[in-house]
Amino acid sequence: MDIPSYIVKVGDVIQVADHFKNNAELQAALKMNRPSPSWLSIDRNALKAQVLRLPQREDITAPINERLIVEFYSR
Repeated sequence: MDIPSYIVKVGDVIQVADHFKNNAELQAALKMNRPSPSWLSIDRNALKAQVLRLPQREDITAPINERLIVEFYSR
């Protein structure tokens, strides 16, 4: 899949394309060893993830004000 706005479904497997596996930015991100979201099952060695469930609002830890987003797009 090469469509950034594609909406994944539960059970979908997302995998890095072979020609990107040696990408310097990807390798740097892997070294950061960030925790994975609870709604994904990540296999760092195979560079793939499976969607276990769709994320819920409480899964998002970033300080997001949904009201401001709605106001912006309602213009």
